[in-house]
Amino acid sequence: MKPLKILKTSRGAFFLRPLESSDEELLLSAWEIAFGKTFPSQLFHWKYFSPPWSPRFLLCISPQGEVCVFYGGQKQKILWDGREYEVIELMDNFSHPAYRDLIGGKGGLFVRVARIYWRTYLKACPFPEEPLPGLRPEVEAVWGIPGKRHFRLGKLLLSYQELPGDVFYAEKRPSLRASTSKPQGEMRSSAQDPYPSLAPLLENPQRVFPSSLVKDDHYFFWRFWKNPQKDYRLFLWRSPGGKPLAAIFLSEEGEKVSLLDLLAAEPRYLWEALKALEAHYPDKVLRVWLGGNFQLRELFLLLGYQKLPEPLGIIPAMKGFTAAFSKISLSFNWVMGDADLF
Repeated sequence: MKPLKILKTSRGAFFLRPLESSDEELLLSAWEIAFGKTFPSQLFHWKYFSPPWSPRFLLCISPQGEVCVFYGGQKQKILWDGREYEVIELMDNFSHPAYRDLIGGKGGLFVRVARIYWRTYLKACPFPEEPLPGLRPEVEAVWGIPGKRHFRLGKLLLSYQELPGDVFYAEKRPSLRASTSKPQGEMRSSAQDPYPSLAPLLENPQRVFPSSLVKDDHYFFWRFWKNPQKDYRLFLWRSPGGKPLAAIFLSEEGEKVSLLDLLAAEPRYLWEALKALEAHYPDKVLRVWLGGNFQLRELFLLLGYQKLPEPLGIIPAMKGFTAAFSKISLSFNWVMGDADLF
């Protein structure tokens, strides 16, 4: 593929182009050096090329043919006020250590690539950089859940904007629970069980979770049931007739169980499901991360969860340049399952 854009530097001419599925070996060799860990081939294809949402990633290639900057994310949709808006969730951005003499500062290669990316894909982006030819601005904002260091750099160099409200992190320990009877509800494993359709819970998502990512069975199947490395749990709360009323996706890690995603036909069914869930984990700590605007965070406090300092050092952020972005960012609801941290 011909380069879409040339970037001149003191170390020669680098070029930019979108990521392709055939770039596996090229990308993974640089990814593993940058992050200091292996990235299996199965995970590469699952994460970047099998999601229901389209990849929007750029490679910056050195004169020696190495990936020196990787930048981008997955295109998604946010439901807000009855309408859908396209955004991009940024993920896995990195620079190759061998080229970091060119990376630093506002004029560094990494920032140049990022600004070209934003100029290419974000509507109304005011950056002076020329966009990639043949591509059009298509999204209202970029968003993500970076760590504190990444956020500080992004705010300084790319005007990242922290989402309103603090991160709601809460735990419920076994000592805080009343004695429970025989576990009720249905627990499934992504490693052992077929995926059950959650379509009845997705008919009117704005009723319970307004201003959130648009998700369907295809998404949940990909995110939790097709991951080649992890085994997730799904707790289902059904009506006496068998219709799903609430669903909670979970990740088990030692003595802690993380609640990653929540679905419910009505808030009261989520309340019932959360109470029933405790009997399945009588000796484990249940924990949850929610966005600062999440309307149902009070529900967890009423159930006895204790709000605690957020342990990972994350700062959810979003940035756009349109009027729609301004409205979306004030009320966006995210859950930890929206990221790839678990």
